[in-house]
Amino acid sequence: MESYQQEIEQSKDELLDIKARSMRENLMFYGIPESTAGQTENCEQLVKELIRLKLQLDTEHMQFDRSHRLGA
Repeated sequence: MESYQQEIEQSKDELLDIKARSMRENLMFYGIPESTAGQTENCEQLVKELIRLKLQLDTEHMQFDRSHRLGA
């Protein structure tokens, strides 16, 4: 039984490591208000506009693999 518990703990540690490595190149932005109900928003454009205005970086040639909102 103790051997299985050690294997489970090792598996949990390995899974956490894999998750952390997969998020290495991700950017997360907080506090961006959602658009009004019923309107579709373009998350990529929204983030690019935020970066352009607040960080004063040129976003013209920025490429995003994916962009989306996370659930509450």
